[in-house]
Amino acid sequence: MIRTIDQNDPEYPVELLDLEHPPERLWLKGPLNLNEATLRAVGVVGSRACTAYGERAVDQIVDGLAPSWTIVSGLAFGIDAAAHRAAIGRDAPTIAVIACGIDMVYPRAHQSLADHIVEEGLIVSEYEPGTDPSRGRFLGRNRIIAALSKGLVVVEASQRSGAMNTVGHAQYLGRPVMAVPGPITSMASDGPNMLLHLQTARAVTDGHQVAHIINAHRDATWKANA
Repeated sequence: MIRTIDQNDPEYPVELLDLEHPPERLWLKGPLNLNEATLRAVGVVGSRACTAYGERAVDQIVDGLAPSWTIVSGLAFGIDAAAHRAAIGRDAPTIAVIACGIDMVYPRAHQSLADHIVEEGLIVSEYEPGTDPSRGRFLGRNRIIAALSKGLVVVEASQRSGAMNTVGHAQYLGRPVMAVPGPITSMASDGPNMLLHLQTARAVTDGHQVAHIINAHRDATWKANA
C-alpha cells in the first residue's frame, strides 16, 4: 500500500532537511517506518557493471552490519541490487530510493527484487506516481540516499558515475564516506581507489569497520557540539 508523508510528518527524517533542496513530499511503499529505519542506516552504492569481486565485497560489508543496520541503496543493477539482496538474505532491513514514481519499478528486471523489499523493507520516491525515470531524477535520487544514511560505502565505481555523485552529496552533508579498495588493474575500482588516494574516504573491508567509523564520527560530532 502506498502512503505519502511531508516535512511535517513524524515519519519524515529530519536529516533530509539538511539538503539544499529537501523533498517536500515522499511516497513510501512497505512496512518500515522511514524515520525509525534510518536511525542506523548505511548507504551502499557502486557500479551497475560490477565485478564478482564487488559482489563479494558487498556480501562482506553487509554481513558485518546485519541485522541491526538498515542498508540503503538505489535498486539499480550491480552493486545496488547486490546490497539489497545481501540485506534480505541476512534479515537486515533495506530501503530502496528510486528515481521514478512509486508505482513503477526501474529497471523492470528488478520487479521480483522490489517485491521482496516491499514485503519487509521500504521503497521511497520523491516523485508522483506515474513519473518516468530520467537522468536528472537519478541524480536527485542520489542526494536522498546520502541524506538518509549515517555513512556511505562505495564498493566499485568509475571516477565519473552516479555513485561518485552520491559521494559528493554525502561529503556536502558531512557524512563519513568509506570505500572498498580494489585491484589497480580494475577500472571498476578507479573511483574508490581515487577517493582513498585523495584521503577523502576511509578504507573498509567489512561491516564491522563501517559501523566503527560511523559510531566514532557520531561520538566526535556530539562532543564537538556539547
